[in-house]
Amino acid sequence: MAKSKRKKNENDFMRHAGNQQLRARVLIVTEGSVAEPAYFKNLRKELGLSPSLIRIEGDGGSAPKSVVNDAMRIL
Repeated sequence: MAKSKRKKNENDFMRHAGNQQLRARVLIVTEGSVAEPAYFKNLRKELGLSPSLIRIEGDGGSAPKSVVNDAMRIL
């Protein structure tokens, strides 16, 4: 193949904007520290989801307000 005779300008060497879409990340905070996190970790593995996209934290406490506070602390 013949090489192009076109002269390069400065735009040829500039970076182009990326077009990769950002993926949503999910935080799951559970009341328990053993059973619930294990359930969600197994589900994540079965679905083939990346651990970097789904974070699972346990022992958020027994009251709904303590689970929310724990999630806010993690964020």
